[in-house]
Amino acid sequence: MKSKPYLFKSILPISLMGLLTTGSLLLANQTLEKNASVQINSDGTKSYQDAEGSAVQIQPDGTKLIKKPDGTSVQIKPNGTKLIQEADGSLVLIQTDGTKLIKKHDGTYIQIKPDGTKIVEKPDGTKIEVKPEK
Repeated sequence: MKSKPYLFKSILPISLMGLLTTGSLLLANQTLEKNASVQINSDGTKSYQDAEGSAVQIQPDGTKLIKKPDGTSVQIKPNGTKLIQEADGSLVLIQTDGTKLIKKHDGTYIQIKPDGTKIVEKPDGTKIEVKPEK
């Protein structure tokens, strides 16, 4: 059995729940769009469409879900963790420490650590680790 980067096994399947309901990158300090029609649902969820045509939903707990016109979905948790599903099916998890975990649509796993170390595992099990030059 091939080993995958630790967090892909434990976080990605759980984090995908609820991601696809809406999804574009809404910055933490960005305000709601001017002249946007904001719908506030009975559960406190706010929904609107931004200037780029992305559907934006802000949940009561502060989670932001954004769906871009190109099919990309983004989930931003209140703690800053981001989960992105690209239109091609690739997944990117960006943790608060800057670690990026990527699962490409072809089955390749990539982990990029805050120090710049990059670990790639190809579908055939080949692993490559590249450390940044110092």
